[in-house]
Amino acid sequence: FREYVVTDQRGRQIARATSSWFVLDSARRRPARLPTQLSTVEVPEHPRPFAADERERPPIVTDSEYKTIIGVRRADLDLNGHANHGRFVEWATESVPPAYNQAHVCMAFDLFIEREIGFPHLVDVEAATRPGGWLHTVRRAGTVLARLTTRWVPFATAQAD
Repeated sequence: FREYVVTDQRGRQIARATSSWFVLDSARRRPARLPTQLSTVEVPEHPRPFAADERERPPIVTDSEYKTIIGVRRADLDLNGHANHGRFVEWATESVPPAYNQAHVCMAFDLFIEREIGFPHLVDVEAATRPGGWLHTVRRAGTVLARLTTRWVPFATAQAD
């Protein structure tokens, strides 16, 4: 696990994140055992940025209000040939209606990636409104690739901050 808390000059928390990683046998496309040199590293104790109940996976969109089809580009890929995490967030923000997107700014998101996606493929990004934001599901050929929630504020509010 890698966990992050980002603070501003005054010590106020402005971002937090957690991610889980594993070692992949690239030839077999399967998880591999952690190398001994990594498994013996002592990790210092520190406060967790999220409570356990904050890391729940968002539900899958079943009542889609909006759907966008996006082509995965080479520019979307990381060094391993997978769509970069940030692209999933961009795709989610693209899936809300243009009028909403122009009047609001996404201030927070939760992203849970289920499966990798590469080039060249099409993904369906479905969106449904929820209190305080949107629920998104990214799929390829019906298979769920990622689930997201996004939280938005009116553009004028974001400019005031």
